Amino acid sequence: MTNHKDVVTTHFDNYASNWHERFKNHAFYLRFLAVKDFVIDKQIYGKVADIGCGTGDYCQLFSPEDYLGIDISPKMIERCKNLYPDYLFEVADGDKLDIKDKSINTVLDVAVIEYYDDPLPHMIEINRILEKGGNLIIAVPNGSNITKAINTFYNDLINPLRRILGKKSHKSHSKDPRVEHRSKTFHQMKELSNVSGFEIIQHSYVNILLFPVFHHLVGKLNKKISSMISRKNTWKWLTKYSSTISVYEFKKISDTNKK
Repeated sequence: MTNHKDVVTTHFDNYASNWHERFKNHAFYLRFLAVKDFVIDKQIYGKVADIGCGTGDYCQLFSPEDYLGIDISPKMIERCKNLYPDYLFEVADGDKLDIKDKSINTVLDVAVIEYYDDPLPHMIEINRILEKGGNLIIAVPNGSNITKAINTFYNDLINPLRRILGKKSHKSHSKDPRVEHRSKTFHQMKELSNVSGFEIIQHSYVNILLFPVFHHLVGKLNKKISSMISRKNTWKWLTKYSSTISVYEFKKISDTNKK
């Protein structure tokens, strides 16, 4: 029987050839900017492990001698090496890293924990490799987002009609239905940090969808508003419920011996 990690590996192997192009996508780019904000704000330096590095695009925030990109997908890593030959990349399981205890200053974990039924073992492995006081940056689907539910309700109504009329869906690709993206609220992320030896330092929300149902009709306006208020602390009261992505910075405050 195929296990979940095999499913996820195949999923990303299938996307490896064009994943780098998604970096130009509005949501992907805003997520990158949010991570960049945290990196610059903390003047992060030292050894960096980028877990779930995809096609390695976040390596540009760090020097080649400090960076290690890790992904479970062999084809993603092959693509990384072609795109960024000066940087180090390797195929590895994010739960079983061949990295010494407390030898890493910063871990990026962008769009990774959403694929776990239980992300705690993964967080504990990150705790193991991070030095005390080290930084962890996580991006995850925003569990407080209400626009997803509105979109789902709308699509459930309109897609059958579109099929009857012979019209194509606005989705540009289909994915393996076995691959789930599990969102997290701020409260859930805080609970996860508490049991894995971390504390949340700051967080931001990106990719605002104020017009979820008719996004294809007002896409340009939505992108403009999204770019204006994503990552802004003064807009958190709104973006908490209208953004699709949340980005967190954690600090390691204690070791954990849990397995």
